[in-house]
Amino acid sequence: MTTASTRHTDLFDITTVIFRGELELLELQAASLDRFFPAELVRRILVLLNDVDEEACGAAVERLRPAYGKLAPKVQIASPAHLFALRPAELARQQPRNWPAHWFTKYRHRWPWGRKGGWRGNRGWSVQQALKLAVGRAVQAPYVLILDAKNHLVRPVRVGSFVGPDGRPRSHLACRDRQQRRWIEASFIRMGMTPPAPDAPAPPSVTPVCVRTVVLRDAVDAIERRIGPVETFFARKRKFETEFMLLYAYVVGRYGDWSAAFDEGLVPSATIFRSTGDEAIRELLDRVERGEADFLAIHGSRMGKLEPDVQDRLEAIWRRCELPLPGRSGARSSTGSEAAG
Repeated sequence: MTTASTRHTDLFDITTVIFRGELELLELQAASLDRFFPAELVRRILVLLNDVDEEACGAAVERLRPAYGKLAPKVQIASPAHLFALRPAELARQQPRNWPAHWFTKYRHRWPWGRKGGWRGNRGWSVQQALKLAVGRAVQAPYVLILDAKNHLVRPVRVGSFVGPDGRPRSHLACRDRQQRRWIEASFIRMGMTPPAPDAPAPPSVTPVCVRTVVLRDAVDAIERRIGPVETFFARKRKFETEFMLLYAYVVGRYGDWSAAFDEGLVPSATIFRSTGDEAIRELLDRVERGEADFLAIHGSRMGKLEPDVQDRLEAIWRRCELPLPGRSGARSSTGSEAAG
């Protein structure tokens, strides 16, 4: 087994899913990777397009390439179709009962009603879950670090930030809220497994997530044997399964326990969600200002809509980190393309 201590170059492929409405966040992320992520550890940065106008989105991402600085030559812009084409032939065959859903998912952008802003007119938040699993087949480095566009670094990181001394990628277990427990239960049942106890600590349901490439690749194969092609499943699903909880179920089923494949020690992102209250935001910024978080994240819907004192603190953090101030660099798209949610 290759461990973090035996190989210190090209350890990570970094992947993020993007649509045009999050271009300013992607620019912030790009600059933060250039500033805080050691270039020698990065094999590639895979930017996955999840936009109904894929050509326009790809062109906009290409214009942001300079923001990656020394990492710019390692950026590869990838379409969902490219990832889905890497599926093994035996998993590509559709059951007849899935043909209508598969056809509708593939050609929804041609439908005059209900077209969304994600890949081929599907819901962006749903498709991005499929992409975070399917990317395992495109990754070349030993590990993949999965990010959302909203994640950006606020302090330097190293190998040990994401990989333990024995080579297991770092994660963190915590008791989850009621909504997350529903995701866990639905995902375990979908994988044919008994869900863990409601009060059992569980891995994170949000980025950043670091996974050994072979584990993610095997996981997406196993998951697709249960649910069919991930893009069809997630674009049309009406229940509570999520990509990372399906991964959780696979790991427990394959290895017996999450800790067999993942070490502890991943520092949770200081994430400002769509629903995060003002006081909770202030507490998250406290963490960042005390140097207790590697990543800061802000949902695109909250940009420019924070309380003045919070906005001032946020901008002060970006200035201290020598990062661009979102909304002042020209990266914001004029499109009303659908957000990840």
